[in-house]
Amino acid sequence: MTQPKLTPSLMPVSTMAASSTTGAEARLGSAVALVFVQMLPATLVAPAIRPLFATYHPGHEGAMHAFMAVNMLGAALAAPVLGAWSDRHGRPRDLLPFVALLDALLLFLLAAPLPTSAVLALRMLEGAAHVGGMTLLLAEVSSLRRTQGASVMGWAGGAIMFAVAAGSAIGGTLVPFDPRAPFWTGAALAAALAALAPLLPATTGVSAAGVGEVRTGLRAALRETLPSLRLPVLAAFVGRFTVGCIVVTFALFAHRAHGLSDRVVGWLFSAFTLPFAAMMVPVERLARRVPRAGLLAVGLLAHGAAIASLAWVPTAGLPIAMVVAGTAAALVFAPTLAYAAELAPEGRRSSAMALVGGAGCLGMLLGPAVAGITSALVRTAADPLRGHRAVFLVAAGSHLVLLLVARTWLQGRWRAERAKID
Repeated sequence: MTQPKLTPSLMPVSTMAASSTTGAEARLGSAVALVFVQMLPATLVAPAIRPLFATYHPGHEGAMHAFMAVNMLGAALAAPVLGAWSDRHGRPRDLLPFVALLDALLLFLLAAPLPTSAVLALRMLEGAAHVGGMTLLLAEVSSLRRTQGASVMGWAGGAIMFAVAAGSAIGGTLVPFDPRAPFWTGAALAAALAALAPLLPATTGVSAAGVGEVRTGLRAALRETLPSLRLPVLAAFVGRFTVGCIVVTFALFAHRAHGLSDRVVGWLFSAFTLPFAAMMVPVERLARRVPRAGLLAVGLLAHGAAIASLAWVPTAGLPIAMVVAGTAAALVFAPTLAYAAELAPEGRRSSAMALVGGAGCLGMLLGPAVAGITSALVRTAADPLRGHRAVFLVAAGSHLVLLLVARTWLQGRWRAERAKID
């Protein structure tokens, strides 16, 4: 006799649960893979900027520095607008292919023989498209917290940092063939993301009733989202501000104070990024047993101390300081992403991720400027390294300021999270 086919309602509970878990894991794996692919183009092009300008825009060193900053300006301005639009009109996934295609086109044009002014204008638009795409992807990932827990943001953050490390290495490998090759490769990856995005299972979206209840416009998005996300936004700003401060300053200081080559400096930066990436998921898993607010506070203290130590640590201690700084950065970044996903108002996930991303871009934009001004003001002819050391202290001090500003908030979260764990 033919066995009757079980309908979903008649299936054993364990079978349905296993199927649901497998499906959620597949969605998480797809989303994290897309986050990695989406981040690669931005880091691929970094090693190609100097040779590209030297070959196709000679005599424009100032423009080369502007190239490193205008994309952050475009991202900071556009991400909140795109997030608000996405929250109002539906699932972030539906908008992602168009943003990724725009990013691909702009990356391709950046390598074209265009006037320098046109390249800078395109770079600002490309920054808006790239960070906008990351905003949409993180909004999709954040919705998986309902089935996978808060650790999904750790996986996403880890994918971002591994892409940063891998992209720089791949870009450096491609540059000797042609300084435009990283831009072409990045464009191809962005186009691939546009093709793959529709395959990502839908995870979020605003229901028909929700859309009618959400007030339109960026002002409404900020008013509804920012109050509950002040700490994650400030933490994102401080984290990227610190990176912006030290990315050039540390390279100069390591060369002038320690006599290290560019290659060794690159390895030292890897000693920062790799622990940063590797620790994202473990930190989120640790948050199941230790209040996340405590991890964030410890991370801010440890990261600030590690950055300050760069001013005086001996050459042999630099790798240790960078590993500590990277590990501590994960203690800051993982809770920041998790809080952004957890505290976002219903129907405002894209706006929440956009605010955090935009704050990070603003920090990355202001960090190099503050570092340059500080170094110029503080250094002396008798001690040319004094300015670099002052930059490390400014970056470290930003962590202390954030701790003082957020003390009451962190104490409240600590008590609430500890009660849940107990």
